Amino acid sequence: CVGGPNRRPIQIVLTLEKDNQVLGRRAVEVRICACPGRDRKADEKAALPPCKQSPKKGQKVNIINEITTVTPGGKKRKVEDEPFTLSVRGRENYEILCRLRDSLELSSMVPQNQIDVYKQKQLDTNRQWLSMILARENKNKLMKKVKRPQHRPGIKSRT
Repeated sequence: CVGGPNRRPIQIVLTLEKDNQVLGRRAVEVRICACPGRDRKADEKAALPPCKQSPKKGQKVNIINEITTVTPGGKKRKVEDEPFTLSVRGRENYEILCRLRDSLELSSMVPQNQIDVYKQKQLDTNRQWLSMILARENKNKLMKKVKRPQHRPGIKSRT
C-alpha cells in the first residue's frame, strides 16, 4: 500500500481529445492495495473533522449523526445509463416486459418535435372517434323514440 516501503501514490491522467485538440483533462489518484476495506475506513476517518478532546466523566456529550461520503474524483456514472436486473415469474410476463423495454428504448430515440406531432394526431383521431360514437348514440336514441308507442293515460295496453 501507499504507506508501505517502496510504495508511491499513482496518478492517472485522463485526457478528452477531439481531432488532436484537448477538450478536458482530469487527474485521479489511484491506490493499488490488497486491503480495500482497510483503506476505505482510513479514508473515512481522514474525512471526518478531528476531535478536539475526549469528554471527561460527568460531562454531557453531544452526538451528531452526520454521514460523510468519500467519492473518487473521476467520472461519475449516470443513473439513467445503469442497467438493472428484474426477476419475473412467467414467460408471458417476461415477454410483456421485454416489449415494454424495447418500446421505452425506441421512444427515447425519437426527437421531441416528432413526439408532439404524433400526440396531436392521436388527439385528433380520438376526437373524431368520440364524435362518431356520440353521433351514433344520438341516432339510436332518436330511433328508439320514434319506434316507441306513445303511452296515453286512461288506455290500457294489451299484454
